Amino acid sequence: MSLTRRTFIVIVATAGAVVASTAVAFAVRTDPAPRPDAPLAYAPTSPPRAGDQPSGDADAVLAAVLTRLDPGVIVSARLGQAPSAQDWQGRWLYATLNVPKVADGLEIEPEWEADLAQGAVAEAVASGADLADAVVGSTFDARLPDGTTVPGIGGGAGEIATHQVFSDATDAEITASLEATLRGYGLMPIQITVLRPLGPAPRIVASGDPAALAGSAERLRRALTGDPVQYEGLYLELRDRSGAAYLRMSASYRTSAGRLWVRPGLGVDLGTAHG
Repeated sequence: MSLTRRTFIVIVATAGAVVASTAVAFAVRTDPAPRPDAPLAYAPTSPPRAGDQPSGDADAVLAAVLTRLDPGVIVSARLGQAPSAQDWQGRWLYATLNVPKVADGLEIEPEWEADLAQGAVAEAVASGADLADAVVGSTFDARLPDGTTVPGIGGGAGEIATHQVFSDATDAEITASLEATLRGYGLMPIQITVLRPLGPAPRIVASGDPAALAGSAERLRRALTGDPVQYEGLYLELRDRSGAAYLRMSASYRTSAGRLWVRPGLGVDLGTAHG
């Protein structure tokens, strides 16, 4: 796949149709096109303090970040130079992910954790105003249960501001808030886990009748993340009464990656046509 620089999350889907995890719309650029006037910020930013320096060796930062994510999801990760086929140069994240299969949106959650790792490393080592200068892009490969590898299932980077300030709430406070929001949309929380690559990044699994969420999935995402955005990432999986997933979506607000899958044949417009 072609990897591009992305500047904001716009999730696009067609009701009742299968949506691949990479079937999302982004504002894109490849060098030497001009940069935007300023990197995008989803949350308030704090100006860097005098004397602030990047937080050390990028490889050591990556190793530390991986310990804060789910063990076994990211099989391997390394930082290197951008592939020669790309139109820009700089630090690049290469990661291999454990993926049950590259279908039904099952790659979205592993890719999301890799997005979080990329954004956390970029924030920790950035010396300028744009996180994409610290980690210019990424390539994610999938390792399937039979040991085969599917190359290049995702990756990229957005023009995102450094020093975004996300919520300092505790895991318990975040969980309570998210549970209340889910119930307000007629959804029953199944599991909420707050990952902390740097700041909080909730992973949510909930159940509810798809018809009750008609036209509301994008509003739900915004209600969960807050305005301004409270979390550096969000993963949301919704299941019907039989336990079958009908929506999987993710967002990473340090890389500007958004991914979406809607179960084919659902027959309900969830309101994911734009975001």
